[in-house]
Amino acid sequence: TPLGRAAGGGDLAAMTALLDQGADPNAIGAHGMTPLASAARNGRVEAIELLLTRGADPHRGCGVNGWTPLLHALHKDQPAAAARLIAACNSPSSELDDALFMAAGYAQVDAVAALLKKGADPRKDFGDGANSLSNAVCGAFDIDFSYRGCATHTATVRALLAVRDLKLQGAAGTAARRA
Repeated sequence: TPLGRAAGGGDLAAMTALLDQGADPNAIGAHGMTPLASAARNGRVEAIELLLTRGADPHRGCGVNGWTPLLHALHKDQPAAAARLIAACNSPSSELDDALFMAAGYAQVDAVAALLKKGADPRKDFGDGANSLSNAVCGAFDIDFSYRGCATHTATVRALLAVRDLKLQGAAGTAARRA
């Protein structure tokens, strides 16, 4: 949509004009994205702020994976956008748990800390014993995201280990113990 393109490009003047003319801040565009997700993927924090104040739903899933704007920001390594969207979450939810799992696998230490503070559950089982700690240890496999190196993953693991009684379980735990 024109609003989605303006949001992705950070064109606040165009966004304001379109919103004033009645553009829907939650409309799904041709590529399956909301304007808020487009802004999040491109790190356009001012556009995110404008959209949130004009009624954009920060929890609306979109794109091929049905991800929320927060997950899109994490996936595209947009830390400022992710921080703003984490701040927009009012209570612990499965969205925050999913975001913690993703941020841990991508070694996004600041996002992990913010998500834990917001109440994300590091113990949530994502299948076969996988949790945020196992994702931090093993690293997320993602063709769009580069591995950050052991030092960054070590810091992420340490942030998660600060949570009392968090353990590796299932196949992920078995693989880590063998390594």
